[in-house]
Amino acid sequence: MSRQDDLTNRIILLGLDIVSDYLKKSNDTSGGDGNDEEFALTFQLEELRRKYDKVDGLYNNMRTRMFTLLSIQLAIMAYLFSDLSSLVPHELYGILFFAAGAIGLAISISTLFYYYRSISNWPTPIGPIEVLKINNLPTRINTLKVASDDYNDAYGSACAIYATRAKALNFSLHAFTISVIILIVLKFANI
Repeated sequence: MSRQDDLTNRIILLGLDIVSDYLKKSNDTSGGDGNDEEFALTFQLEELRRKYDKVDGLYNNMRTRMFTLLSIQLAIMAYLFSDLSSLVPHELYGILFFAAGAIGLAISISTLFYYYRSISNWPTPIGPIEVLKINNLPTRINTLKVASDDYNDAYGSACAIYATRAKALNFSLHAFTISVIILIVLKFANI
């Protein structure tokens, strides 16, 4: 997450603290009729939905970038390895550089492919089990509390998954760049 996202999250948390302080004061003075608490929980749920949707959108964009990079990697690999006689050098140091470039390219592609494929553990805030749980709750306030907790848990898990996959994408991009530079130099240098 960027610094701006961190600042946005702090502002949201500050807003939630202000609303909860208001609720405490109104409950202490007027006994509280539940409307203020319902308002605060609705506000909290909308903010959590917005944050979750933002991470979900970022994740979908990252998967698109992963697919694009994977396609580019395969196309460049097909071009580089189309004529092995001009790519594989005859000197020992050239063979070592070729091996390093090929291994780096293989690591880059396999890392990207592994993290692109594994989407099965992406968290959803309210799934079928939560819907059954929410439908059996007695009041709207309890429903809002459970939904907010589910969104909060899903948001935390989604941020962790996004951060892991973003690191994998950056690693793959750097390994790919270094490997392709090595292999292109070997292909055109005729060592």
